[in-house]
Amino acid sequence: MIEFDVIYFYIMEAQDDSSGHLGEIRTSEILNVTIKDMSKSKTEEGHAFIVDTGKKMFHLNAAHRFDMERWVEAIELSM
Repeated sequence: MIEFDVIYFYIMEAQDDSSGHLGEIRTSEILNVTIKDMSKSKTEEGHAFIVDTGKKMFHLNAAHRFDMERWVEAIELSM
């Protein structure tokens, strides 16, 4: 069952990876969402943001800046 106040996260080994989700983050438990400055990253590509639950921090990536901004906005609204 999919819940609307939960972010399900995955680790994709390739674009066609169809393995199941590894875990979930309840948006009510998120304390902060921060956009990462990728200009300082030497190994990562794309656009990243950090979701902080106070107990654990999640580093999430999007291929396009627009997608990352949409994710961040949706998460902040759901918090």
